[in-house]
Amino acid sequence: MVENSSISWNEAKLKELIRDKIEESFTLEYKSAGALSRDSKAKLEITKDVSAMANSDGGVLIYGLAEFQDDGLKYLPEKVDPINRGDFSKEWLENIIFQIRPRIPDLKIYSVQLSSNANHVAYVLEIPQGNTAHQAADCRYYRRFNFQAVPMPDNEVRDVINRKAHPRVTLKATFNLYPHFNKDGAVGALIVELQNESDVFARHVAFVVHAPMRVRGKLIIYNDAIIDNRDEGTAWRLSFSNHNSAPLFPKGTVRKIFHFHYGNMNPEPRKQSDNFRWSAFADSMPMQSGTFTVDEIYFQQT
Repeated sequence: MVENSSISWNEAKLKELIRDKIEESFTLEYKSAGALSRDSKAKLEITKDVSAMANSDGGVLIYGLAEFQDDGLKYLPEKVDPINRGDFSKEWLENIIFQIRPRIPDLKIYSVQLSSNANHVAYVLEIPQGNTAHQAADCRYYRRFNFQAVPMPDNEVRDVINRKAHPRVTLKATFNLYPHFNKDGAVGALIVELQNESDVFARHVAFVVHAPMRVRGKLIIYNDAIIDNRDEGTAWRLSFSNHNSAPLFPKGTVRKIFHFHYGNMNPEPRKQSDNFRWSAFADSMPMQSGTFTVDEIYFQQT
């Protein structure tokens, strides 16, 4: 797990982070030298911080950069804060991280030599996103939230454990209004994209979108839709399945375009849905669902 110093990680690179005011983020965190201690609480915090990053999106954790909070409430690197490798070697740090269960494969520790003293170093940890949930030394699971390590509820732990068990498919949409009628008389289209964000092959995918019947005061009629009466109001039901087409490959995207035109309906349903509501399905993946407003996806071509 421990690697030799990387050419890309050196003292100049650390000072560049300070000079350019690179703030902490979901995938970047700074820790002062004092974060390394033989105190049991400090050692537990190390396993919490490292496992939380692996349980989230992975990232870089740097020990030996002190931080401060500016007036804009940004966490910025303030100065290089040397670690004495005689007190805390990278092997010592490795042994602490080995308390995480299961171990995080491909995690790398880089020892960065500092010019202030022959024994002064900083440690840069490159932490990959885990393929399963990783447990800290207190037998709890953590994730990143607002630059902190917070406990994970059961459903989140299960979701992380299943990262390699099923695909992770997300949905986004654009309500596209054309500047002129197209050749088929359509005035616009609802464009829906399914993206497989995982490294797992999705053989079968499907989605259902319930779309408002009126958008900005105008009645919309889709070419391929049915009317669906729901508790929140009547809506157009648009659906797609790849049952007879190609599967959705890892990191791949499938797009479906639903053209529409303006029209009339008499009588028109009294209670109508105001927002777009969607559900997505893929193999053994738990159903994903969500909502978005017209304003969030509205796009008018010029």
